[in-house]
Amino acid sequence: MADWVRPGIYGALLSSFLLFLLPSTSSLLLNLYHSLSFEPLYYLYAAIKAASAYYPRWDYFELSAIAAGLFLTLSLWLWKHNKTG
Repeated sequence: MADWVRPGIYGALLSSFLLFLLPSTSSLLLNLYHSLSFEPLYYLYAAIKAASAYYPRWDYFELSAIAAGLFLTLSLWLWKHNKTG
């Protein structure tokens, strides 16, 4: 398998998460907070809820989500090559 495939998958997962799964994650964290009564989960929920409310309204939302995935892919690929090379 090519050495860029695994970082590419991670980058695609990050982009997909930012584009599609941010509101679902905030709902999941709120349910976990109510089930476990673990206070840091509520703060994480509040941060992700704010991100899921305001981030998609930004004009460069799609571009930045894809750029984050590409940045992660490139970073992981370069890190792997610096460790092995």
